[in-house]
Amino acid sequence: MRFSRLGPAILLAALVLHSPLRATTTEEVKVTCPVCANEFLADEWASTNNVGGYDRDFLKHAAGGQVFIISCWTCPQCRYTGFPSGFKADKAPKQLIERLKKENPLRPAEPIDPKLEHSRKIPAWVRYDLLIQVLKLQREVEPGRLAFVHLRTAQTQRFGWTSLERFETRREVLWKKVWASIPKDTRGYDREIACARQYEKLAQDATSDLADENRPLAVVLAAVQYKSRGEDPDAARAISSLTGKKLEPGLQEVVEDINARIAREKVYLKRAVPYLEAQAAEKGRDEKEVTNLRYLLGVIHRKLGENEKALGLLEPLLEIDGIPEGLRAWVQDEIAKTKGG
Repeated sequence: MRFSRLGPAILLAALVLHSPLRATTTEEVKVTCPVCANEFLADEWASTNNVGGYDRDFLKHAAGGQVFIISCWTCPQCRYTGFPSGFKADKAPKQLIERLKKENPLRPAEPIDPKLEHSRKIPAWVRYDLLIQVLKLQREVEPGRLAFVHLRTAQTQRFGWTSLERFETRREVLWKKVWASIPKDTRGYDREIACARQYEKLAQDATSDLADENRPLAVVLAAVQYKSRGEDPDAARAISSLTGKKLEPGLQEVVEDINARIAREKVYLKRAVPYLEAQAAEKGRDEKEVTNLRYLLGVIHRKLGENEKALGLLEPLLEIDGIPEGLRAWVQDEIAKTKGG
């Protein structure tokens, strides 16, 4: 299958710094829906990697495509949704399947053409939203599972930037300028964020040789870089500088796409909060897991603009003895972001 790429950044970094690389690979399979017996195509993954590092909400990035984007399948006809095991006769939730055969309350967030031949053609966030509905129809689903799926639905908004394809040639030119300025030992998340900042700097530098028509594009590319790593506040700040400006054909559509993704990610992050809180409050949960959950809640509240709540969760984490140094650094960074530093 063809995965849409974020751009040269993550792919080139992978090739330069980690070659040879085992990219994400998939196999197209024929699936029979256990509810309506409709046959459709889907993708199974065979290998993946975490070459792109981790976002601050623990989402790992892979070169060659994100596994979670394709591992949630939806039947285009009846909208039944699950991971591959949920479509196998011996592992499918039998009671739910029988219920859906009689009465199907599943409602996609966007219309789905029942004649689609491939699950992949249904937007990932629509599939994950349906997965949330499927889980809620089942009894005694653990808060952690619902939290996970809500987070995954939010995180789908970071990938698949097809709206940028018409700018590919100019984008490559800008990328070369940006790439040359990034220290070669910078990797993963840090490299992507550094690239975003350089795009902004390039757009704002009146003394640079950048053509005027490419300055708004550089701002948009900065916003996409921020958004692709889940840094929505920075993405929103970047494109706010374009408010009221007349943009060239196609670029306004990308700006609208970014805004829509930011809004959509916020919806699912907000819905994840009560499930994460319930998970953190479970008796007997490992102390390290609770620390991670509190950190994650702090990150989410920051992204939602709820800074007081974010700091109330993040600052006490620095007082915990034995907190891993890597996590401590992330906590400090999140506190600085929350305070506007």
